[in-house]
Amino acid sequence: MVRNIVFWLSKYPRSIAGTIKYLSLRYNVTCLCYDKSIFENREKMGWEYDNLDKVNFIYMSSVSNKNDFVIEFVKQHEVDTFHFVMGIRGGGINTFVRKYLLRNKRCKVGMIAERPTMYNMSFVQKMLSFLCYSLLGIYYSSRIKCLLAMGTLGVRAYSSMFWDHGNIYPYLYHKVSNDVKFPSLEVDFSRIRMLYVGQFNKRKGIDLLLDVLDKVDNGNWQLDIVGATGDLEKVVLEKSLKNANINYLGVWKSSEVSSLISSYDVCIVPSRYDGWGMVVMEALEAGIGVITTDTTGSKDLVIGSQAGEVVAASDFDALSKVINKILKDPSVLVEWKQKARQYKLKISDDTIGTYVEKVIGFVENEIRIKPSCPWL
Repeated sequence: MVRNIVFWLSKYPRSIAGTIKYLSLRYNVTCLCYDKSIFENREKMGWEYDNLDKVNFIYMSSVSNKNDFVIEFVKQHEVDTFHFVMGIRGGGINTFVRKYLLRNKRCKVGMIAERPTMYNMSFVQKMLSFLCYSLLGIYYSSRIKCLLAMGTLGVRAYSSMFWDHGNIYPYLYHKVSNDVKFPSLEVDFSRIRMLYVGQFNKRKGIDLLLDVLDKVDNGNWQLDIVGATGDLEKVVLEKSLKNANINYLGVWKSSEVSSLISSYDVCIVPSRYDGWGMVVMEALEAGIGVITTDTTGSKDLVIGSQAGEVVAASDFDALSKVINKILKDPSVLVEWKQKARQYKLKISDDTIGTYVEKVIGFVENEIRIKPSCPWL
């Protein structure tokens, strides 16, 4: 029976902190991190450390002989332990995952991963990436007892490669949930408050959103932009200065995002590609609707909740049509808010953590019924 869970991580695990916190209340949880920092671009976006006081953190940056340390660590965690790795490509912690953990057949290993990134690649690059992940699937699939893939897009991607289809489960990034008191459902029809939170680059689609808003049919709207970093940062700042309807608010602390989002009418996530897209979940948790794209992993939540719309990525007309629709009939936004609030329990730490716990139990033959994803 599993009593211990180890997460092998490159950085501090804010993206899965909700799962880790839930599991730490039921198991002995250790996070073995290559170093203590949060990814630099995330830190600039206001990401912070969560309260994970029941979790044992080990940072390899403070270990002098890393190979000997990992060899001994793996030996000590062969029995009653389930290991989660965050992908298996690249260097850092994954070098030790491949070298020691996956070669020890007594260790039980699961993987958490976004779908392979193929955004902005040539056809040849995409084929090489597909081949690389397929070969990894052939080589390592027998050692990975379960693959928690980001959203149905992630499940579909790995299922198209040589991974064990029966052991792929939908999963989602989620930070530790905050208790947000929902404000009124009312919408000021004379001033629809829209929100964009994210980096300022083409992949995130901020340029497409700004182009659409240049051509909307009426002016009863306000767009607040929150974020930092990216090669379009100068463009975003210039637009916010020239257009009275657009405000740049800088960066929000991650601990404040949910409560601040709740005061808006809708959140727009126009990504051309997103492995997951955390802000979609944060907006739904905060009780507002979301407009996003079909190449954003977290589109599943918009579809599952029906609290918003999913449009084709990079499609100017599709995004323009849905924005004009909510501006002409803002009552749609009230309906989306109601549905987001009804959906919140399905994406809570307890719901997601219980699901992951059942996945572990199923692959370990501790429970008989294969768990179904609660938020789909």
